[in-house]
Amino acid sequence: MNEPERAAASVLLQSLPAARAQLLLDELDGQLRNPVRRTPIDNRVAYLRRLRDLDAAGCFVPEAALRVAAGRQRAADEARKRVAERVARDVEYLAGRTPEAIAAREAAMASMRQMVSGGRPHAA
Repeated sequence: MNEPERAAASVLLQSLPAARAQLLLDELDGQLRNPVRRTPIDNRVAYLRRLRDLDAAGCFVPEAALRVAAGRQRAADEARKRVAERVARDVEYLAGRTPEAIAAREAAMASMRQMVSGGRPHAA
């Protein structure tokens, strides 16, 4: 939707609870993307008004909205998963950068060098 359409949609849906307004917007989005739709939606605001009126009359039955909402939820879940994985990698990396972890690695390396040199001290 362009800016004037968004403004008109906002006015049309302002009296509805946010979840209900989102359901109607999802229905519009789903119908706009429907490849088998026979008649194009030329006036998005008028279509949204009709959806709102059907909803007010108790006659609105979502057809495409549920698929659109599920897709949005899937995308949000995947984004959260990517962020969590990135945070876990960063935490793991940073945990290895603490003074204690660095000292432990250096001690382990010194011990390995000593074992490789047959017990003789090895200069680093």
